[in-house]
Amino acid sequence: MATTLHLRCGSDIRDSLAAAGIAGDFLEWSDPVCQGPVRALPEPAYLDERRTWLSRAWDIPRAELDAKLLPMSSLPARLEPYAEVCLWFEHDLYDQTILVQVLAALAEAPALHPRLRIVSIDRHPELERFIGLGQLRPEQLPPLWEARARLDPCAFARASAAWDALRSPSPAALREGPWSSPALPFLAAAIARHLAEFPADDDGLGLTQRLTLHAVAEASQTQGLAFAAQIFGRLLAELDPAPWAGDLMYWAYLRELAAEPHPLLTMIGEFPSEQLALTPLGEAVLAGHTRWPRAESPLPFGPSRWRGGVEIGAE
Repeated sequence: MATTLHLRCGSDIRDSLAAAGIAGDFLEWSDPVCQGPVRALPEPAYLDERRTWLSRAWDIPRAELDAKLLPMSSLPARLEPYAEVCLWFEHDLYDQTILVQVLAALAEAPALHPRLRIVSIDRHPELERFIGLGQLRPEQLPPLWEARARLDPCAFARASAAWDALRSPSPAALREGPWSSPALPFLAAAIARHLAEFPADDDGLGLTQRLTLHAVAEASQTQGLAFAAQIFGRLLAELDPAPWAGDLMYWAYLRELAAEPHPLLTMIGEFPSEQLALTPLGEAVLAGHTRWPRAESPLPFGPSRWRGGVEIGAE
């Protein structure tokens, strides 16, 4: 058995690690807790709710999620055989929320703590706009691996507090913080990005939705057409100050924005080649003339229904 385990919130660097000659087993931790309900439930109920919601919101088979979303209680036992466990997590909301979930699960396993190392960055000298570790070529990974660091002991307490706050039915604890800490240097910004997805008082939109409407309006004006893949690419490349959503997550946002009875978008075709256009209501919301009424009662399986443990409209 390998003496090293690489733990990552996705499989994007699995092949690159092998190509770079960085040995070890690989564990993909696949609970995207930045989207959908994340409540403080007993573990079987938690996993059932997560798998059900993600299957409906992302339109993927439930069986696939049953295999990928693993019980948190099993994590210490999975790590036990390894002399070293390296956590690979960048700075964004997706990664940081899974990181606090993982560290909270390991907080009560202190015998494992000395074996843990972390690679966590928010930029790379060879990339003008760093989005994530998956951008890196195999030859860019060994310097990060050689610079991997021990986890600050304070990280476990801070992560446990953040995990509790994320699962709370009120956003108060997340808003109050403070979350800035050398132990988890990117957590505060990630939580701020999470809070930016709550419906705003003026237009009822979260940041991803607002940026999407702006991008669709601009593309429609400049080229006559807007396509889902193009809009998603612009969000990643330039518009979103801290991009975090993958394509399936973004598709869920588009489906919600186009859903009756108060659609802000029309969609023709199949993702990612869907043609997008603003509805009259979408134009009015974007112009600041009205608030999106759908935000009061979003789709049960839309991304605006839940932010962590908060059910929108039930605060």
